[in-house]
Amino acid sequence: MRRLSDPPMAPGADALVTVMVDAFADDPLYVWLHPEAATRRRNLRSTFELMVGCGRVNGEVRVVGDRAEPLGAAIWTWPGQELLDDAGYDEFASLLRAAIGARADDALDGMRALAQHAPEAPHAVLHNICVHPGHRSAGLGRSLVQPLLAECDTNGVTVALESSNRRNLSFYRRLGFEVVAEVQVPGGGPTMLPMWRRPQADQPPGTTSPDS
Repeated sequence: MRRLSDPPMAPGADALVTVMVDAFADDPLYVWLHPEAATRRRNLRSTFELMVGCGRVNGEVRVVGDRAEPLGAAIWTWPGQELLDDAGYDEFASLLRAAIGARADDALDGMRALAQHAPEAPHAVLHNICVHPGHRSAGLGRSLVQPLLAECDTNGVTVALESSNRRNLSFYRRLGFEVVAEVQVPGGGPTMLPMWRRPQADQPPGTTSPDS
């Protein structure tokens, strides 16, 4: 797993992180975590550098566009894979505490509450999916995840995700996801929506990209 003190990430990774920062800069969760616009992008960059590094080692990072100029990305893990191992979780927690102090404990409590709504059986997880704001509503989000969902259908695998952005619900529902709970992040945080997608006989016809 890449640490923040390691050498620069592989070619193309910096551009990928930039797309994720651009896409999530107005996401309700990250606006709550980092309310100061002047520092939000810097903090998000550190977060997504970690997530992309963990995704490449512990799961999959799918990209639409080319390596030098990605237009969107998805971070995914299959059953039995953990995006954040113990060391990764500790680094994530350290990043949060360095950025927002004691409020990080509310965010971490929210993560633990969300974990209680994960499927009990082994399952895949769509951790992040984003499309650059200038390329939304062009089917790029669907193109990122549809092959993965089709493989889950073939193998009878349930998929889980968590969203803080209600604007994206219609996109996820078209792909076959259903909201299973509403979790309020402590400390005035947003309402998080854990969603599941059970295996389907036919692939869903989703046609638009998510807003994040």
